[in-house]
Amino acid sequence: MIRHLTTFAILITLAGCTRYQYQVVQPPRFSQRITSTESRVEVGPLVYGMLVKENRLVVLVHNNSGQPITLLGNKSVVVDPKLASHPLRTQTIAPNSYIKLILPPLRPRFEQNPTFQFGVGTSVGAVTPPARPLYLDVYEDTDPFYW
Repeated sequence: MIRHLTTFAILITLAGCTRYQYQVVQPPRFSQRITSTESRVEVGPLVYGMLVKENRLVVLVHNNSGQPITLLGNKSVVVDPKLASHPLRTQTIAPNSYIKLILPPLRPRFEQNPTFQFGVGTSVGAVTPPARPLYLDVYEDTDPFYW
């Protein structure tokens, strides 16, 4: 009986751990598995650094040229394992800088912490903005950029 309970506990533990794997498949000369250690691919003046962080693919696209380069979002796609195409946003990479792509993209959210105040009297003052952005888990489910 104890052996069966131990086996069951191990199966439940393993079932709860989902891990995503990412791989570059096209073009074939750059085919490789992406892990938590950065992989680099050079294509002309662009250097793509890719790694997996918290089950998402993080791509840093470095522009090593002296000219701005524009990622044409309307002509670029990401294909997921179900073979669904997802659009990218148009972005310009300034000379000798980079952009960061997180795939699948994080949905915008607003988060507001409750505040409590007690007291009697009057006060005048300015409210300082929070140190971090406010997020709210409300989004348009039809937005094609989030998948």
